[in-house]
Amino acid sequence: MIYVHSITQLESDQATLKDLFYLSHVDYALKTTGGDLVDEKIGVAKLQPNETLHIVAHGSPGSLQGIPIGNLVIVLKGIPKSYQGRIVVTACFSSAVVAGGKTTLRQIADGLKADGHKVTLIGNKGPSITNAHMNPKIAYVSEANINAAGKIQDDMIGNKGAFPKLNSDWQTKSAALVRAKTNAKAMVQAAADHAKDFYQAFYNELIKVNLISPENEMLTSIDIL
Repeated sequence: MIYVHSITQLESDQATLKDLFYLSHVDYALKTTGGDLVDEKIGVAKLQPNETLHIVAHGSPGSLQGIPIGNLVIVLKGIPKSYQGRIVVTACFSSAVVAGGKTTLRQIADGLKADGHKVTLIGNKGPSITNAHMNPKIAYVSEANINAAGKIQDDMIGNKGAFPKLNSDWQTKSAALVRAKTNAKAMVQAAADHAKDFYQAFYNELIKVNLISPENEMLTSIDIL
């Protein structure tokens, strides 16, 4: 099951539809984790006992963009008590240390533990790059390498880069898809297809200059027993 802030936003919201990173991430989650696409309105009551719940959002240390942690915990309390699966939070910095506070992952874990749930939560310490067509499908950048990776990205999509029309061409395509009343799953698939060559090239450039961090160094898990 894939949880997002709003399914409707994936179908028609201009700001959301400009965000190829987020759209590609939702498509990646749908293709790797699978299951229903849900949001706060639909809820998670239909989550199966051993099904993975994949939460997709942008993030910063201690917070998720567009999804207040308190609201998310309330939604997650709707998970059946028989649930014993994994909750994967692939938002950037979902397990990053917060000075004087709790990580996003710990806040969610504490809320679920207080409600009597027994699950495993998994998050990452820094940004992730995701596209279902990329090899590998997901890669991680450590906090120390963010600025260098960001410069490579900006150069690649700039006027003199290899993908200067990546975003402008997608805006044209997505506008046509909105007019055609494309559903959320088809919209994010179209976004991932559009961006796949960029993502592979971006990953390849990051690998060349050692800016990709091993998964085992970037992921954190919390078991609620």
